[in-house]
Amino acid sequence: MDAMEKERMENKRMSVDVMFEAISITPFSDIMLVGSECSRGVEGIARCFDMLNPGDFEFVDLREKNMAIEGMIINKKIYKKISKQKVQEIIKDKVLPYVSPREYVKVDIKAQMMFNLVEVDEV
Repeated sequence: MDAMEKERMENKRMSVDVMFEAISITPFSDIMLVGSECSRGVEGIARCFDMLNPGDFEFVDLREKNMAIEGMIINKKIYKKISKQKVQEIIKDKVLPYVSPREYVKVDIKAQMMFNLVEVDEV
């Protein structure tokens, strides 16, 4: 290596940006609906999710209700914002009419809390 090459190598710099964030291994954040005619059954999918994130998901079996879906897999964290009964009611009334038996459907529920009047003692 001659002096000119050595000088170029010494003056060379590299800048590297590093970014990272937590991710979920599951393909949805709140609810997944599994159609009654899907190639992969809801129980098997629910077991896979439970192996990835033990205890985070609930399986709701809907096979005996003659619906287009076989079941729902629900991330339990949603229950901190909305009751289990209300979640199932929302899915039944607002989503199920548009789901076909051969679909996997991802449902995200955005819950926003608002308080009109909050009183606090003087600080």
